[in-house]
Amino acid sequence: MFNIYDFLVFMGEPVENKNRYTIAAAGVLSHVESVYGIKLSSTTTTIVRKTYDGSTIVLEESPITSINSVTIGGVEVPYTYSNNTITLDISVDTFTEASINITMGYSEIPLDLKLAIYAHIQSVVFISKENVNNVSRTVNSTGNSTYYRDTTVPTESARVYSYYSKRALAI
Repeated sequence: MFNIYDFLVFMGEPVENKNRYTIAAAGVLSHVESVYGIKLSSTTTTIVRKTYDGSTIVLEESPITSINSVTIGGVEVPYTYSNNTITLDISVDTFTEASINITMGYSEIPLDLKLAIYAHIQSVVFISKENVNNVSRTVNSTGNSTYYRDTTVPTESARVYSYYSKRALAI
């Protein structure tokens, strides 16, 4: 899980800057999960996928830490799992829907990904400190405004995000 205090210590920032960094971190973490599809925290969910040959299901989610169950028509079926591929120990019709309960995400974010996130947050905070050419504004529930210039993801961070978003497809 991402910890804002670890980030502040790593960056040598005083804890008094926590609010500014917390706002930037929330936006960056949301961006990484929604745009790049990188699940940063561990979660359990049920997905529905179809078999493409009657016994094989390929999963695009990443990282998968465990497959908890596979059910077809409400009945749990035996399976084996390897390299984001589930192989059913039974044969079913092609394109049969299966409900798969998975646990996915990181219990500890890999260092290169964490550093990419740190750099991304730092770039957002730096740009918001400049307070120049403000083109977007967010207002929180207390009525306070935070101004940001349009930002882009730092090139190095984008490369790391791209790597992790494609890992599931590299079977």
